[in-house]
Amino acid sequence: MTRTRTRIRAHLRTHSSAQAQAPKAGSSRAVAPWVRTRLRTAPGAAVAFGALVLLTAFLAAAFPRAVDAYETDGLRREITGTPVTDTVLRLNAPQAGLEIPEPQRVEAMRPDALEAVYRQTVVSLPGPLRVDLAESAYGVRTGEPLTGTDDWLPRPDGIAPRFTLATQSELAAHATVRSGRLPSAGQGADARTKEVEAAVTTATARELQLRVGSVLRLSDRYGTQALSVRITGLVEPRRPSGSYWSAEPLLRVPGLAALPSRPPMFRWEAGLLLAPEAAPALLGTRTDSEKYWRFAPATGELTAADAPELGRRIASLESGPDLLRMREIAGGNAVVETGLGTVVGSHLATREAISRIVVVAAFGIGTVAAVALAMAGGLIAAGRAA
Repeated sequence: MTRTRTRIRAHLRTHSSAQAQAPKAGSSRAVAPWVRTRLRTAPGAAVAFGALVLLTAFLAAAFPRAVDAYETDGLRREITGTPVTDTVLRLNAPQAGLEIPEPQRVEAMRPDALEAVYRQTVVSLPGPLRVDLAESAYGVRTGEPLTGTDDWLPRPDGIAPRFTLATQSELAAHATVRSGRLPSAGQGADARTKEVEAAVTTATARELQLRVGSVLRLSDRYGTQALSVRITGLVEPRRPSGSYWSAEPLLRVPGLAALPSRPPMFRWEAGLLLAPEAAPALLGTRTDSEKYWRFAPATGELTAADAPELGRRIASLESGPDLLRMREIAGGNAVVETGLGTVVGSHLATREAISRIVVVAAFGIGTVAAVALAMAGGLIAAGRAA
């Protein structure tokens, strides 16, 4: 009997102890944080996985920006690396016809009238086309060159040289006077003016044997004496490669032009820089002189995203609504010419071809990164489950 009671008491004590140790209903067991556990048990693998995630996210965010920066740099380099003659925007307008009274024809050639058109055009040019004002210029030039009749001028193959006359704006700001002075002209120049002053570059003076005080007698295409030009100064271009001097290379450096003959024969062609106030004198030369405005493109703010719109705007300037706007400013017969549209079109074609390769490369890199993340995640999940 005593033994039986002892067994019952022992069983009750064991049951009570088990109840005391059993978790109460609704209570939860504390679990150690997974990140802390991973860092303690496998710190190298955890840090490597985190670095992989960060690297993938960084590449995904930086890739579009890098592509855009590369395309922008490519567009700018393609424009600046193209010869100036192919990128400058030319707005040309012929001289007023004989049906216009002479006073009005003369006034249209004055520097103030040309400057007004220049300023209005700069404001009216459509974006994203931007103008480099420091390298842009305007003036009046002879439509056909005049022939130098003086015997002392150099004559390769016995052919007289020809000269293009231009009243380039802001000459003092773009050239250094090496000898003499810049040309000048009074306000009274008109179609009856037969004597003008001009400056030439040192390269032109060297090849054409010109010096300060030289007088050139120039005739038109009919052989009629058109102008006498006195050389008053020799100048050195400050930025010969810029649009100001390179848009019309003859103003900077003379060249030998080949005639269509067999065997080929050559003659010199050069430029003479007149004072802007002398522009009306070109009305009497019968050379179909023309007014011109040259706008150098500015690429500093141009981006790759601007390229398609830039191409469309250039096309509109050459033969579209924007050309009509230019004619409202410069005259009904004004024309716009530029090779910039071809440059932009070439860039877009190249970019499209390259973008296909870039897309394939990006897809491949993204796939590899996704697989690597998935495998790393799978290994970590398997380790946790184990």
